[in-house]
Amino acid sequence: MDFDERIRCLTQSQSPYVLETLNSPVKWWGGWCAKAFERAVNEDKPLLIDIGAGWCHWCHVMDETTYKDLEVVQLINDYFIPIKVDRDERPDIDRRYQEAALLIAGQGGWPLTAFATPKGEVIYAGTYFPPRDDMGLPGMVRVLRAVLDAYRSKRDQIGELVREINNAITSSYVSITIEDLDTGVVDEVVTKIMDMYDHEHGGFGMAPKFPPQVTYHALLLYRGFYTGNAIINIVRETLIGMGRGGIYDQLGGGFHRYSVDSDWLMPHFEKLLIDNAELLMNYSEAYAVTMDNELREIGGGHY
Repeated sequence: MDFDERIRCLTQSQSPYVLETLNSPVKWWGGWCAKAFERAVNEDKPLLIDIGAGWCHWCHVMDETTYKDLEVVQLINDYFIPIKVDRDERPDIDRRYQEAALLIAGQGGWPLTAFATPKGEVIYAGTYFPPRDDMGLPGMVRVLRAVLDAYRSKRDQIGELVREINNAITSSYVSITIEDLDTGVVDEVVTKIMDMYDHEHGGFGMAPKFPPQVTYHALLLYRGFYTGNAIINIVRETLIGMGRGGIYDQLGGGFHRYSVDSDWLMPHFEKLLIDNAELLMNYSEAYAVTMDNELREIGGGHY
C-alpha cells in the first residue's frame, strides 16, 4: 500500500526531476502530495523536504552521493517521510521554504534541504549536505540524527522554534512607508556591501562568485544618497568585468549561472532565463546612469 501510494504521488508530477526519484533507494514521495503528510501524521515522523531542479548541479550531486549512501538511505527510510519537490513546478513551495532557510541558516539556494513537522512547519533547513562531514559542511548522517533526536525529545523547543519562524516570516510581509524607513539601517547595509567589494575583479566576496542582480539594482537606486561616484563605479566595473569574462558566453551569448573562480573566468555551465532577464535590467540601468557604450554593447549583445 505504501509503495502504491508513493508511486501514485510521484507519477502525478510532470517534472522529470521528480520522476527520476523512481530509481532512488530513498523512498521519496513526489511533488506536494497530501498522502505524504497523512503518512507523517499517522506514523509521527518528521518530513525531509528536498527542493531542487533539473538544471541544478549540486542537486544531482546530492542525489548521486548523499542519497545513495547506505546509512543515509536507511535513516531516511526508517525515520522520515521524504518529499521531493521541483522548484520550477512549485515555486510557491520553494519560496516559503527559502524564507525559512534564510532565517535559520542565513542562506538559501538549491538544493534546499528542509526538515519539518508532519504539518510542514520547518524545524531546520540548509542547502547541500554531503553524506559525512566534509568541506566544512555537516554530514547528512549527523544532521539526520540531530533532527530525529530533537523531534523525539525536544517537542516543546521545536514548537517554540516553529512559532518564532512563522512570526518572523509573517512580519516580513508587513508593508512599511517611506516615513517608517530607518535610513541609518540602509546606510549600514550599503556600507557592508561595499566593504565586500572585490577591487581587483569586481563583484562581491570570493569564489564561487554569483552575479547579485538585486544588489546591483539596489546600489543604483541608492546612488543619489551617496556622495561621489563610488557606487556607480562599483556596479560599472563589475558588469564590464563579467561581460569580458567567461561567465558571459562569448560565442552563444547570455550569462552562465555563476563563476567557479573569483575573476569571472571559469563559468558553471548552466544558464537561467531569470538570471539573464535581471541582468538585462542591470545593464540597462547602468547604461542609463553612465552612458557607457561598453555596458550597452554587453547588455544588448546577448539578447
